[in-house]
Amino acid sequence: MFGAMFIEPEIVDLTAISPKAYRLRSRSSARIDAVVLHQTGFSRGNTPTSYKDTKAHYVVMPNGTVVHLHPNMAYLAASSAFNEDSVSIEFVGNFPSDSGGYWQPGKMGKHRPTSDQVASGRWLVARLQKELGLSFVFAHRQGETANARGNCPGPDIWYQIGEWAKTHLRMDDGGEGYVEGNGAAIPKKWRGPLRF
Repeated sequence: MFGAMFIEPEIVDLTAISPKAYRLRSRSSARIDAVVLHQTGFSRGNTPTSYKDTKAHYVVMPNGTVVHLHPNMAYLAASSAFNEDSVSIEFVGNFPSDSGGYWQPGKMGKHRPTSDQVASGRWLVARLQKELGLSFVFAHRQGETANARGNCPGPDIWYQIGEWAKTHLRMDDGGEGYVEGNGAAIPKKWRGPLRF
């Protein structure tokens, strides 16, 4: 679909069995101009149906499989201040912060994004940009208070997908310090490879 730059991942469509109650209403495609990157904060492995109750348009599993949960035009309460005009992508895992800390690691585990997740995430962002004409890529924390979603999606996902989308797809993150609502800006440490 995108030439030699991408290999299309397996896509599993669960839109028929994901909770319809999450789809609060329909949106116009003209209104959607962004993708918002998230981390789940947990892993249930590589079984697509294990994520059917996740409130996001897409989930990218550790093996790179993309799970499509809700139509792009569905309004989901998934991305805080970005709900109205974005498509949400959750990356499976409890990923570290820029200081190497994990959220409840004894219960939620410790993960790092896999190369398959990164490749599939890039493919998905590029596909959505092409299909929907998206201009922006945001971190969930930019639309949510830092104490609630401070490490969402985390520096690994932001650098490998968000910064990549800015460089290779010419998408915009609003610039340094940009937030919506009560959001928190992307930390400078997220804009480069994660080092502890």
